[in-house]
Amino acid sequence: MRQKQCSVAPLIVAIVAISIAGVASGETPPGKSALDANPEQYLQSLRLKHPQGYSVAAKSPNQHCSTANSLFYQKRFEDAAYECQKCVLLEPANFDAHLWLGHSFYELRRYDDAASSLKKALDLKPNDFDANYWRGVTLMRAGRFEEAIHNLEKANEVKKDDKPTRRELFFAYSINGQYGKAFRLFPLFVAIAGSALILAYIAGITILFCYSLKIRPVSSPGLGFSLAWIGIFGEGQIALVLILGLFSWTKLNENPLAGVILAGLPVIAAAAIGFARQPWGEPFLWRLGPERVIWLSSLLLFLSLVFNGAFAILLARITHKSPPIQETVSLIQYALRSNPVIAALAMVVVAPIVEEVLFRGLAYGALEKRRGARAAILGSSLLFALFHLQMLAFVPLFCLGLVLCWARWKSGSIALPILLHAFNNGLATLLLKVSEHST
Repeated sequence: MRQKQCSVAPLIVAIVAISIAGVASGETPPGKSALDANPEQYLQSLRLKHPQGYSVAAKSPNQHCSTANSLFYQKRFEDAAYECQKCVLLEPANFDAHLWLGHSFYELRRYDDAASSLKKALDLKPNDFDANYWRGVTLMRAGRFEEAIHNLEKANEVKKDDKPTRRELFFAYSINGQYGKAFRLFPLFVAIAGSALILAYIAGITILFCYSLKIRPVSSPGLGFSLAWIGIFGEGQIALVLILGLFSWTKLNENPLAGVILAGLPVIAAAAIGFARQPWGEPFLWRLGPERVIWLSSLLLFLSLVFNGAFAILLARITHKSPPIQETVSLIQYALRSNPVIAALAMVVVAPIVEEVLFRGLAYGALEKRRGARAAILGSSLLFALFHLQMLAFVPLFCLGLVLCWARWKSGSIALPILLHAFNNGLATLLLKVSEHST
C-alpha cells in the first residue's frame, strides 16, 4: 500500500495561524502516542463519539485487525485506529495491528503517533519493508529528517530498486546536507539536471539583472519581465542548493534555507539599483504611507490570521484530521534546529523583502497598469499563493496576499507590506521555535 508522495517544495515561509495549530492543541511529545499515554481514556472518547459504531460483542485480535483494515480502505481512519488499538490491547505483539495503526495515524496527520506505532511494528519485524518505508516517510512529514534516514536506508536495503524509497531517501539526504549520498542514488539524473539548473540560473540571472539596470521609458514593469524574475528566484533556490553541495566545507549546505538567502540577494540588489530608478520605480522607494493606512493594514493582518486559524480548525473538524500545515513547515523547523541564525535571517528578513519585491512590486505593478487595482490585488495574491506550491495552505496564503496587496495599494509603496510580512514570518518563526521547546 503506497500513495503518491509530495516532494520537497520551494523553501518559502509558513503562515502563522496554521503554524500555531499544533502548539495550541497540546499535542503529545514526539515518540509517545496519545494512545500509549492513556489508551482506555482514548478508547472511551471514541466510544462517546461513535456510540453506535461498534459492537459490544467480544472480538478476537484478528477480527479487530480485519475490521481495521476494512475501515481504513473506507477512509474511516479514526475508526480504524480504534480497532487497531483494541487489537493491540488484546495482543501487544500483533505486528499487523501496529502497522495499520501507524497507517491510520499517518492519514490523520498525527505523524509522531504514527512513527511511534510503526516503531513498535519494527521492534517485532526489524527488516519489514513497509514498516521501514512508512516510518521513514512519516518522520519526513514530521520534520524528523535525520531519524528518517535510518528507516529509509533499511527499506532501500530490502528493496534496492524501489523508486519511491530512493526518492524519499534522496530528499532526506539532501535536506540533511549529505549531498554525496544523495547524488549516488541518481548519479546520471543529478549530473544532467543539476548542470542544466545551474547553467540556466547563471544565464537567467545575468540577463535579467543587466536588463533591469538599463533605464527604459515605460510606465510599468512588463508582465513577462515580472514572471521571469519570479521564476528565476524559485529555480535559483534549487540551483544554489546544488552549488552549496559542492562546497560542503562552508557548512551552509547544512541549512536548507540558505538557498533562499542566496537566491534572494540578486533580487534585492536589482530592486535597489535597478527597479527603483525606472519610471515605474516609485513603489520601490521606502515610504510607509499615512498613519491611518498603517493601522488599518495591521488590523487587516490580525483579522486574516484569525480567519486563517478558524479556517484551519473548521477544515480539521470537517475532515477529522489535524489542522493542515504547509509541508515546508517541518523543513523550517529543521532549519531552525540546524542553524537558527540563517533560518531566522531567511524567514524574517530576506523572504519578506524578496517576495514583496516580486509580488507586490513587479507583479502588482504590471497588472495594475493593464487591469486596474482590483485585478492587480486579486491576480498578484493568486500568484503569491500558487508560488508556494502548497494547496492545503492556499486559502491562508491567498488571504495574506490580499492584505499585503491592500497595504501596497493604499501606501503606494512596498515598504509597509515588507514590514507586515516580516512581522507575520517573525511571529511564525517564534511560535515554531517555542513549539519545539514545549515538546
